Amino acid sequence: MILARLSRAIREQNWFAVALEFVIVVAGVLLAFQITAWAQARADTEREALMLTRLHAEAETNVRYFSRGLERRRDNDARRDDTIQRMLANNFEGADRESMVFSIFSASNVQEPSPSRIVYDELVSAGLTSRIGDEAMRIALAEYWLEIDRLRTVSAARQQQTNVFPRAVAAQDEFIEIEYDADHPLRRRYSINFERAAQSGDFMEFILFGNAQSREMTNMWSRALADAIALCRETARLTDRSCEPADEDAS
Repeated sequence: MILARLSRAIREQNWFAVALEFVIVVAGVLLAFQITAWAQARADTEREALMLTRLHAEAETNVRYFSRGLERRRDNDARRDDTIQRMLANNFEGADRESMVFSIFSASNVQEPSPSRIVYDELVSAGLTSRIGDEAMRIALAEYWLEIDRLRTVSAARQQQTNVFPRAVAAQDEFIEIEYDADHPLRRRYSINFERAAQSGDFMEFILFGNAQSREMTNMWSRALADAIALCRETARLTDRSCEPADEDAS
């Protein structure tokens, strides 16, 4: 239709009509482009809002994950401290010896962190990590995953030594006995003569070293939790949601 009018105007040398038709065509193309751009921008905004909401849910999940893991680690560290203090004081009255044995071997417990990262991986894949949210949230996101990478690197290195500690402790056959235990997953149970072990400087030095390494890992889990809470609060701010797990664990 437009082409027919344009051809007729050219044949009739009606340059005003030619210019008018040209302007109409250009305006129509520009308008079409603008409508497409608006639609794409709206779709991108809706997509980013949805991803931000999902990222907040993932952040809350990871706060709970690190809170529980940190609680377990702190409990093991506290029990190990009690065991060490009893050994140093040579005071075992009322002691739960089975718990004391567990506390010694728990120093070798190295759990590689596995928080949820489904939404984060989608953000990376879609190239949205530099666009989603605002600068404060993106900084929190980057710092959180940087801390997780550090924790994983240290955990992987420590896992290579996971069996070294219990084997070395068990090798102290002067103080330790291994018995068959049908109820244990590995069908074995360790018993330690703590009175005698407490008199060994080498054994105590070994236990103190393992305890220090375990507490170092606990501190790293604590930093990971702090960064998880920071990210959860930033996503909560942008989505007008609460971050109840973060608030509870931070108090």
